[in-house]
Amino acid sequence: MTTALSTRLTPSLRRRPSQATTRRVVASELTKLRLRSTVVALAVAVVLVVAVGAAMAIGVLVQEVPADGLADAPAGAPATAALSGVEAAVYAVAALGVIAVTGEFASRSITTTFAAVPHRSRVVLGKALAVGVLVLAVMLPAMLVTFAATQVILGRAGIAVSLVDPGVLRAMVGAALYLTVVAVLAGGLGWLLRSTAGAYMVLIGVLVLVPALATLLPGDLAAAVLPYLPSAAGTAVMQLEATGQLAPWAGFAVFVLYAVGTLVVAAAVVRRRDVRST
Repeated sequence: MTTALSTRLTPSLRRRPSQATTRRVVASELTKLRLRSTVVALAVAVVLVVAVGAAMAIGVLVQEVPADGLADAPAGAPATAALSGVEAAVYAVAALGVIAVTGEFASRSITTTFAAVPHRSRVVLGKALAVGVLVLAVMLPAMLVTFAATQVILGRAGIAVSLVDPGVLRAMVGAALYLTVVAVLAGGLGWLLRSTAGAYMVLIGVLVLVPALATLLPGDLAAAVLPYLPSAAGTAVMQLEATGQLAPWAGFAVFVLYAVGTLVVAAAVVRRRDVRST
């Protein structure tokens, strides 16, 4: 199916490969992402974000009530609840990013893609942009819907926070951006490893296992290293209160550098690797 789809998408690019602009490559890659696996991954990510966020909002209601009533609960509670499902959604968008790349290697349709667009780095960039655009287009509305849902749940108990409150809109948008970069980073690993399971496990290891191991470092060293690890740097953009993490956008910039660096290495590797060996 993927091979046939790639063949249909690329005749014009094959006729004029030197004129295959990045924009056209992105458009082609977006069309190739219209697959069941993509829909399922995005649907799971949205369900996790909304369901976990709503569940956490309900959890806030059933927790011990402050002495002066729920109206005096922390003002950031609704926003925090809305962000609760982001870490769960990471697993779904990571799968999407990996499969978007490794699926073509598995079906060998990557040979058709590279025949149509000989500039392999352009294909790497085009696929990364396509994945990023798609994930952001879905997850940004999902985050806003989740925030609205938590507002409805908690608003009845007198807990309210607005998107215009300090840091709230940035956290919601930042959550969508974080998930977008996770998917792009996953795709970069897919190019490097050409294995769905391998790339997925490496990404989860980087985001989950590495921070856990870093906590075993001596106190001062751990405090210096942890904020710069991918997971901590990426989630800094969602923080609503001052923590030991980097500043929100500074942390996100570090996370983007991880993704960009992975794509640069991936492009260099792909340019030198014989696709026919796949």
